[in-house]
Amino acid sequence: MSYLAQAELVSDYAYQQRLTACTSEQAATFKDDPDPANAALAGQILADAAAGASWFLWPVATAPGFGDAGGQANIQDGQLLAAVQALWPTVAAVHPDEP
Repeated sequence: MSYLAQAELVSDYAYQQRLTACTSEQAATFKDDPDPANAALAGQILADAAAGASWFLWPVATAPGFGDAGGQANIQDGQLLAAVQALWPTVAAVHPDEP
């Protein structure tokens, strides 16, 4: 996948909105997670969905199968969900208790 394809995906408004929807939905699930870092990230996203989605924007776009998908329309919701779930602990570890 090219960096250009990744950058185009990150700049796509529909991708941004779908990612915001996905991370917000997952925040509602992770808010009661026994891992404090996962629960803290969920609380931050529930308080500011746009900021939370921005933390996942590049990691998801660079996940296998995303940058070379040929645009956001070719990415299934299930792929987006799986990537967010897989990346949740990583993002939680680098964004502890941020406002």
